[in-house]
Amino acid sequence: MEGVAGIVDWSQCRAPGQPYEEGRALLLGEVNAAIDGALAGGAISRFAALQLHPEEAREKIYAAAETAARRAGSIAPPAIALPARLDVETQTADIAEVACWVKGVERSGIRSVRIEADDPVAAYKAFISVTYITRVAEGR
Repeated sequence: MEGVAGIVDWSQCRAPGQPYEEGRALLLGEVNAAIDGALAGGAISRFAALQLHPEEAREKIYAAAETAARRAGSIAPPAIALPARLDVETQTADIAEVACWVKGVERSGIRSVRIEADDPVAAYKAFISVTYITRVAEGR
């Protein structure tokens, strides 16, 4: 599951538990996207099962993923209004308070915090820091 978009913690890769179920759903979403893309590109239902050896199917998937990853480097990043802002809802008020230990994070509600920075990367780093320390604080 490592490498699937949205997988941010090992708990999403190991059973049992809710994070694992979330990880499975993320992985299934990517597999279904590949299937939907193949169908949109003209593949007929069960084409691969009937016409391709599993090794050939994997080679085709590999080649398409490699091409997509190489092209991704030429895509311009999205325009982000500055200051960059992320609003985060936490599970408890205590966790929201712990999140405020991170630079650039302020309380915005009983269980919510706002991360704001002039640099989008700094906002992202603050978000990752909030995620890490709040999970540690929750005992995960």
